[in-house]
Parts: sequence; structure tokens; C-alpha cells
Amino acid sequence: MAVGIQDLSGTGRTWTWSSSTVDGITISPSSGSITVPGAGKVKTDVTVTVPAGTSDGARKIPVTFSAPGVANIQAVLTVLVAQPGSWLATVNNSGISHDGRVTSANFDGYGWSYSAEALAASGATAGATISSDGLNFTWSQFPGGEPDNVIAQGQTVNLTGSGRLALLGSGSGGNSSGTVTVTYTDGTTSTASIGFSDWTLGGGANQPSYGNRILLTTPYRNSTGGGSQAVKTLIFATAPITLDAGKTVKSVTLPSSVAGGQMHVFGIAVGA
Repeated sequence: MAVGIQDLSGTGRTWTWSSSTVDGITISPSSGSITVPGAGKVKTDVTVTVPAGTSDGARKIPVTFSAPGVANIQAVLTVLVAQPGSWLATVNNSGISHDGRVTSANFDGYGWSYSAEALAASGATAGATISSDGLNFTWSQFPGGEPDNVIAQGQTVNLTGSGRLALLGSGSGGNSSGTVTVTYTDGTTSTASIGFSDWTLGGGANQPSYGNRILLTTPYRNSTGGGSQAVKTLIFATAPITLDAGKTVKSVTLPSSVAGGQMHVFGIAVGA
């Protein structure tokens, strides 16, 4: 990981920085200095040490930057503690922002994000169960602005179950499709084609594709530029995939190659 600073004033400075510890998590070195040229940005690598037995979840490590003649800057270094192969270890995109902090998420890479408040009104509260075709998804328990979905790039997620499988998500920049691979406990695999419709259905011009089920609908989305846009914004479930009979799932590998826009996955459900 790294800590760094960007100068927007046009005046070069040498900044000193220091970090704190949270739940025994430490940064090494815990302090240092960074010389930043005017209108430039510089970072320095640090090592994060997490004690054994630390519970899963995001931790925000306070970092203070100071330089002569200017006010101190308070920042945080977010450390995500998660077991390898877990869903939490896989999330890599912050796609949901609170209406009062619209700059904290960027779902599509262009500054737009789902509204946490609008999703909650649609039934997506922290830890809520969202069902489709008899399969149950668990909604993210992390607050808006934290990583909450996976941009599919071939990640493998460990889980167990049998019968059927479905994914929760949407596409950005258009519809997205690819191949998901299911690995069973006996070492065999199966594949299936999946796809997600664009999260706004092309600004309302299109119908859902790939047999997608509409699970969540919000009347607007947020912008990092401030405010919101009145466009219907959705999250879908894929049609259930029938798994190999008599076998138990060990893991699911998301598409490594995606056609169309980006494929965002908010959850995976397995069950009869």
C-alpha cells in the first residue's frame, strides 16, 4: 500500500506524515517525509501488518500530514481485512454513495454511483436478504463509499452449496456478458454464459437482456460532480443456472473476459 499527497497550490513543499494504529494494525514505517513539487504528486510505499485473529472488515488508519505554514491534513488509509477467496477479499469497486457524500463512490468510472438512500428505500439495507427465483442474496453490510461490488476480471470466490446459482449485479457502459466457471468439491468444473443489462438500461431506452430479473430500482443516481440525476437505475439478478446434479460447489470464478461494458457483481447465491 502507499501514502501520498498531491499539491494543488503550485507551491512545492516537504510534508511530514505520521500514522496511528487501529485494532493492532500497524503501518511500517509509521512516519516519514515526502517532498512534493508544485502541482505534483508523490507517494511512498508502506507495509501493513495485521495481527492474527483480526476480524474481517474495513479499518481506517488515521494519517496526518503537516508542513510549515499550512494547516495539517487529516487523511485515512483504508485497510480491508478478509480471508483469501472470500467475497470480502474480492470486492474492488465502490459503487454506492450516500446522498450527502456523493464523491465517495464511482460505479462506472465516469463519476456516477448508486444512491445508498434510494437503494435502502427499495429494500437494500445493510445485511438485508434479497431474493430472486427462490435464491437468497445478502446485501452488503458496509457503508456507502466502501468497496461493495466486484468488477469481474476472473476472480475466484469460495462458497458452498448445490442445485442452482445466480448472480446479483449490473453492467456499466452498456450490457456486459461473459462465462462463469463453477468448480465442485470433486475437482470437476462446469461453465455457463451470463450477462447483466446496463444499470440504467441505456437511459431508459432499452429492456432487460439475458433474462435478467429486476430486483432493485431507484429513481436517481448520484454524481461526483455534486447532486443527482433523475434516471431510473437498477440492479438485476441473472436467471438461475442449473448446477451439476449431486455435486457441491467449492468456488465460482467470475468471467475473465467480458464483452460490452464492465460487469459488476454485488453477490452470488447458491441453493436448491
